[in-house]
Amino acid sequence: MTNSMQRPVLLRILPRRLRCSIWSRAFRPTRRRYYPLFEAATLSFCPCVTMRLLPGDVISDSIAFTGLYDLGFTRYLWRLAKNKGGHLVDVGANLGYFSLLWAVANPANSVTAFEASPRNLDYLRYNVATNDLSDQIDIRSEAVAREKGEMEFDLGPEEQTGWGRLVRERSERSSRVPVVRLDDALQGVDQIALLKIDIEGADTWAILGAERLFREKRIAHVYWEQSRILMGELGIREEEAPDFLCRTGYEVRPCGDRRSEAVNWYATRR
Repeated sequence: MTNSMQRPVLLRILPRRLRCSIWSRAFRPTRRRYYPLFEAATLSFCPCVTMRLLPGDVISDSIAFTGLYDLGFTRYLWRLAKNKGGHLVDVGANLGYFSLLWAVANPANSVTAFEASPRNLDYLRYNVATNDLSDQIDIRSEAVAREKGEMEFDLGPEEQTGWGRLVRERSERSSRVPVVRLDDALQGVDQIALLKIDIEGADTWAILGAERLFREKRIAHVYWEQSRILMGELGIREEEAPDFLCRTGYEVRPCGDRRSEAVNWYATRR
């Protein structure tokens, strides 16, 4: 499927870094004029891939207008996918942006994409199917944490796809979702090139639920987010994941100021 509407000229000619810095100020307020972009948005790193997106959603708006989301990590993932490749485990796959890029970079690449939000799953399945990547991307409609079972999942605001999260208390906008441990869910996967986790505060739980995979050094690279406020609500200490990974033989580093409310982290196998 191709899109009949093109992005604004400025967002087609500017370098990627500049596109990402101006799109929200210059074009997001008038996004209603560009709604056709959200039906089949092409990706900057691979224009042959299109995505159906949700207007008003921060992630979707960025992809619709620039073809990008999180330029720094996108560059990292794209280089790794093309130069080394292998298996990506995408925990918090959202609408599929990173999973699609990984799969299309090399036909030998594969993905296990975990997405717990019922709102996101139809978009994710559509985006995988419409790009003929169902053979490479296995979609799992489960949350990931330290222990197997069930938990409450707060869906977040209706217009946002990336704010849903595991919570301890039931609320009017939460629903019960199945929870798996990566050690159990990935028993059939021998080596994992990249484990990417972005699950709004519960990232540490996902790492601790992959203890055997880490101790056996079956995961080469790890990328995750630490949100102080959301981690605090779940009773997770900031140092738990970095300390665990260091003990299991990984080199760990933050990407940015550790004092920030939300910090992305990388870890690589020694």
